[in-house]
Amino acid sequence: MSAGPESKLTMVRFGPFELDISAGELRKHGTAIRLQEQPLRLLVCLLEKPGAVVSREELARRIWPDGTFVDFEHGLNAAATRLRRALCDSAESPRYVETVARKGYRFIAPLTGAAGLDTSAGSDLEITRKAVSASGRQERPGLRWGGVVLAGAVLISLIALANVLFRSGREPPMIYSAEPLTSYPGSQICPSFSPDGERVAFAWDGEKEDNFDIYIKQVGVNAPSRLTTDRRADVSPAWSPDGRNIAFLRFSDDGKADLMLMASLGSAPERRLVAFVTPVTREHWRLRLLTWSPDSKWLVVSDGSSELEPRGLFLVSVETGEKRRLTQPSRFDDFEPAFAPDMRHVAFTRYSGSVAR
Repeated sequence: MSAGPESKLTMVRFGPFELDISAGELRKHGTAIRLQEQPLRLLVCLLEKPGAVVSREELARRIWPDGTFVDFEHGLNAAATRLRRALCDSAESPRYVETVARKGYRFIAPLTGAAGLDTSAGSDLEITRKAVSASGRQERPGLRWGGVVLAGAVLISLIALANVLFRSGREPPMIYSAEPLTSYPGSQICPSFSPDGERVAFAWDGEKEDNFDIYIKQVGVNAPSRLTTDRRADVSPAWSPDGRNIAFLRFSDDGKADLMLMASLGSAPERRLVAFVTPVTREHWRLRLLTWSPDSKWLVVSDGSSELEPRGLFLVSVETGEKRRLTQPSRFDDFEPAFAPDMRHVAFTRYSGSVAR
């Protein structure tokens, strides 16, 4: 992050939180909290101007100085959501980070303590990392190089000795908070995150609770986008690892279903890959019925030759729709497949209706 001349913070306290910029660490009651780089950069930007609105444009310039981000709006929204999650904050009733519609964000909590250091020579977080990795090797006025080297050697020795004597082998416990992704009427089932973790696809039976369709929701944004409108039930969406497509199942009333494919941005018409037999009951719809291969070229689907036959797993080519049987259970049904990263194995659940094996 490219800090401007106003960037002088090294330690800030607010409520039960303490941000140590010199260590790049957020703590709550002294316990470290897991916070990714972009939300941390956002917090620093807001703390530099407490009570003032920081524009979305300035935040984008500070958080992504090299212009590597792809979607500024989604990226900033996601960073704000993750920051609020770490602070146990809420966009609807904010205690720390307030959204100013169409303008930016503002830090609204009072600061109970702060220490300053002018970091106008470069990025506050970049300086933090350099300071940590260099273990205090920066030259100070009035010190000779020999003294610096000797002091550094002594410091390293003391750190190594303390590490041997006192290291417990356990990292400080992280604090996590839960935040609902959806709170709509009816049922929202079968969630599937996009590869970047900023959107989630799911099946929802709508406000009237009359038919399942596929929706996409941006994390931190209330309103979802509807992708399908067919009168038949669409469930079990699965986001491809390359982020381009979403596969899902379209059920009919005649005991059949279609494996469908559509672009994640809805820019291309749906494509039917293959037909198969539906699960026995509607309750099976809540299970994970399909998954992608890591290379986005194959799908694994739960299927059977008839409604009376146990459902096994089939490998389906995304390009041709070709099906290959993977499992052939003699009694129970196989659901919820998951590919190993090396694509050499598939894990799954063998389900008898009340017991998973």
